Amino acid sequence: MKEYLKYTGVLLIIAIIAAVALGGIYKATKPNIDKQEELEKANALKIIFGDFDMESIEVLKIDDETEIKKIYSKDGDFIGVAFEVIGKGFSSSIKTTVGMKTDGTIIGIKVTYQEETPGLGARMNEVKSSKYLWTFWKSEPSSGPSYPTFQHDFYNKKYADLRLSKSGDINDETPDIEAITGATSSSKAVLDSVVIGCEKIHDYLKKNPDIGDK
Repeated sequence: MKEYLKYTGVLLIIAIIAAVALGGIYKATKPNIDKQEELEKANALKIIFGDFDMESIEVLKIDDETEIKKIYSKDGDFIGVAFEVIGKGFSSSIKTTVGMKTDGTIIGIKVTYQEETPGLGARMNEVKSSKYLWTFWKSEPSSGPSYPTFQHDFYNKKYADLRLSKSGDINDETPDIEAITGATSSSKAVLDSVVIGCEKIHDYLKKNPDIGDK
């Protein structure tokens, strides 16, 4: 009995030390984690909106949980709004920045955080190459997209029309979003979170038609 209590006490001390150490590591690294997350979000805006006026961004909190960013061109024209949505993927939460026009057209999306299964759900950040094995020796740059293929499917489409498809016959004229092979749940998590988020923000925009005014 004494030996049992002795080992239990030792294990308890080790557990406490480990917990304190992990807490210290988290506290020390959190500022860097937060900084990296902000950089990811800033990069997402550049990818979605292109050459916009970063200095003129206006942040508007529409409720306790949601805020939108008003995005303007360098000429001062209102482009649209940006906001973050979070979906529950197969093995992680998936954070996505969405750009949308006032009429509900998606300007673009960028996944900023995910820890889905490598080779499956994590392929949402994959850029398909237009090169084949027998052409890799050539020096010409690829003419394929430089934007993750799954995310590119959302470009310039009305959120209300979006639907997940496994057909593979997807183009910019259809409302379909091609599901990632072997990762339907991850694909659906992104799609559902984007649609739900867009619906909420679009309702707000319709009630505030002067949203683009400075």
